[in-house]
Amino acid sequence: MATPSFRAADSWRSIPAAGNGPRTFTKPAGTADGDVLLWFAFWAGTASSTSWTVPSGFTEITRLEGDIFTFGMSVWRKEAGASEPSTYDFEGTAGNGVGYGYLAAYQDGNAGGSSLDAFADSGATIDSGDATANIVGVTTATANTRVVSFVMESGGSTRTFTAVGTLAEVTDCNAGGYSAAVFDEVVAS
Repeated sequence: MATPSFRAADSWRSIPAAGNGPRTFTKPAGTADGDVLLWFAFWAGTASSTSWTVPSGFTEITRLEGDIFTFGMSVWRKEAGASEPSTYDFEGTAGNGVGYGYLAAYQDGNAGGSSLDAFADSGATIDSGDATANIVGVTTATANTRVVSFVMESGGSTRTFTAVGTLAEVTDCNAGGYSAAVFDEVVAS
């Protein structure tokens, strides 16, 4: 079984508040039949009542939110087909304030049906006055798996995230008083 690998991504894009129309994301360059597309989103607002209109085939695989939070974050997944559109529209339809999204493609992401694991990480810790969040490494017993971790923080737009273990940063976004990053790591055979 091939180990999934990062192929390409569109850049971070702002997401309008609910009711203000969709945000268009460009299909990542080189996306091929069988790749896994992952859309990462974080937003301000009443997270527990947020709903989304997403392109056909995208399924939400994880969400982190709550009544005590003033933000939310989620990850959506789709297996790319032979004839994908050149763009995708995502729209917050209720509850979300302004946010940001990121669309990435991973090749060989569906080899064996479960070789790409993605999740929103609530394990980041930030000490008061510190500009660095340390995220917790993810462990899995499945060989040749790529684990993708999405983290965010709402305390300021100058935060950085420091990975532990074999996690590597794929991208980050510091905007609108929020910071987010996507990390991944390969679980060796």
